[in-house]
Amino acid sequence: MEKDKLIYLAGIVDGEGTIRLHKANHTYFRLSLRVANNDLHLMEFLKENFGGGFWIVHKAGAQGNNKQSYCWEITGKKLYEILNGLKDYCIVKKEQVALGIRYSEALWKRDRLGLDEEVIENRDKMVKVFSMLNRRGNEKGGVLYATY
Repeated sequence: MEKDKLIYLAGIVDGEGTIRLHKANHTYFRLSLRVANNDLHLMEFLKENFGGGFWIVHKAGAQGNNKQSYCWEITGKKLYEILNGLKDYCIVKKEQVALGIRYSEALWKRDRLGLDEEVIENRDKMVKVFSMLNRRGNEKGGVLYATY
């Protein structure tokens, strides 16, 4: 990935992005990076340069009073590569990037062996940390991570 594009993406992620870990059921967790915006060119740029996909979140208002908005998302190993590229450039979402990298690395080590209750508990803790970090108005000082 090109450095200038990663730096640009870091600014977008810091301002418009969300890095989250979602628990879909007892044993399935999904790490994702999403960017919401109303500029179609930005969505096309993200898809072309980083992969993933985007969709329409809200259609434009019939009377032209609302702009159409979109959401771009990336997951999986490509996300891991992107997070590693962003780790030196994100400022606001630096902790989420680091936690996403740690989660991804732990995921690939453990999932080949299956999930035990300790792994599930640790992932549940990570879901809570992501949720706390992504809360609006969050003062990020003093975050302590459990060992995963």
